[in-house]
Amino acid sequence: MSTNSDKISEIQRLVGAEADGLWGPKTRSAVASALGCKSTNVSIQETVGAAADGIIGSRTLTAILEKLRTKTPKSNPTRTDVFLDPGHTSDYGREHPRQFKGVDWSKGKYKEIADALGFTSKTSDSIEHILNVKIAEATKRHLESEGKKVVLYDDPSLSNNAEIRQVYTRANACDPRVFVSIHNNAAGASGWEDLACKARGPVALYYPGRSKGKNLGQIIVNKLLALKGPDNRAEHIHTSTVGVLRNAKADMPATLIEVGFYDNLDNLHWMATNIDRIGKAICDGIIVYIG
Repeated sequence: MSTNSDKISEIQRLVGAEADGLWGPKTRSAVASALGCKSTNVSIQETVGAAADGIIGSRTLTAILEKLRTKTPKSNPTRTDVFLDPGHTSDYGREHPRQFKGVDWSKGKYKEIADALGFTSKTSDSIEHILNVKIAEATKRHLESEGKKVVLYDDPSLSNNAEIRQVYTRANACDPRVFVSIHNNAAGASGWEDLACKARGPVALYYPGRSKGKNLGQIIVNKLLALKGPDNRAEHIHTSTVGVLRNAKADMPATLIEVGFYDNLDNLHWMATNIDRIGKAICDGIIVYIG
């Protein structure tokens, strides 16, 4: 069920306001302009046929959405809605199970992680890539159950740099309504071999100056935070000039989501055992953004 914040975010997207999920003067003005009425709560309510009590609650928001949707051109039914990129490839970094020298993947929480992600100490794929793919696949399933057209591109046979070039080239050619690159973070500090790094929690990245990517990332990261997983991040959205964002079309809503930190035991265990919930949260954020 959509919350009032979700409804406001969709309204903001429809009228071109910043999708922060808050009803403020800028959003009210943008809605009034789109509806052709005075910029007051009562005038907006009268225009959409809601009770004119000046309170922007659930019923008023639903009425505004219904009115705006009739004014918004329908999207191209053949266009891809979402391009998903499970970040990196099997040869990326120092993340193979055998490289975590302080970990016995056959015992306790470590075994639960290995079983959930389907690897052993001899697996040649990187832990981040395995995790990214599983989350992307879960996200795709949920999006398709909502009737969205999804492209998921992953080629683990390529080098990391070659795969990055393929991702943004294919995404730009595909011209989706949104582009989401799914990753997992690493503190890279002392203790990584024992999964003992302290950092945990989700972060969304967007290219500097591209408000569509910022709005998309903020909505998705808010959905992830609502899952109440491990988190100690002071901020959850940042700019980044990484290749997949830098080379994406400037008008394409594009974000890179760092779901959590795989070199923190509790964070990795939570992600590995909550794949479907994470995929659903990312899906829900995308749905709020694109409608």
